[in-house]
Amino acid sequence: NEPLAQVGETYGPTGGTRIRHQELVNLQCEIRTVAQQHGFPTQPTRVEAAQWDQRTAVILYERMGVTPHEASQPGIWQYLCCCAVPDVVRWRFPGKDDKGTNADRFMGGRRNALGRLWWRAFVLKDPHVPGEECLNLLRSLGDDELVQLMERPAVFGNRRLVQAAAKAFLAEAEIGGVPRQTLMREMQRRLIRRLPLVFLAGVDDQTLMLAMQDIATASKNAIRSQGVTTTISND
Repeated sequence: NEPLAQVGETYGPTGGTRIRHQELVNLQCEIRTVAQQHGFPTQPTRVEAAQWDQRTAVILYERMGVTPHEASQPGIWQYLCCCAVPDVVRWRFPGKDDKGTNADRFMGGRRNALGRLWWRAFVLKDPHVPGEECLNLLRSLGDDELVQLMERPAVFGNRRLVQAAAKAFLAEAEIGGVPRQTLMREMQRRLIRRLPLVFLAGVDDQTLMLAMQDIATASKNAIRSQGVTTTISND
């Protein structure tokens, strides 16, 4: 819990508003506080890790005020993970078999411990919903479900597609009847197979939503035909 030293802070030569050091310190403190509320420094359970992810994603998105272009620059996330909260990154991703934390969790890229969370909030923010409720999609999805949506390049690149898929999934999951994780995985398989055949990026919102609902329904029917059912809607 050492205070953030002014080491390694560099800024772009043109454009933008430079963040003040105190703002970085405040962000560091918020991330650490949430980690402590979810078990830090003790190794987190899957539930604690998922809850930290969800809350930290909201903090990063609301506090940082960066554009998607800025967020795509690896230096931002490298600095935060390597200089601001390396202890939290190590806690969240301790690694397996004594191999330690994977370097990808500190470096820039889709697997960066903090960058991936900011992108979750950005992609799932519903522009049609006012106030804090605009991030309800993010709050309603489990960690495995978010991974399925955000780590599929063909899906992740289309913000409207991700949101429509998430809404269709949640609507079908609320009805219940099949495990949530199985439903999401089956939906993603069907969606990826359909993308080369149908230009979903070019359809209007209503048509896109209907297409996702069709995939969700077909996925549930396929799972049931295989005899996989449950009486718990949030399995």
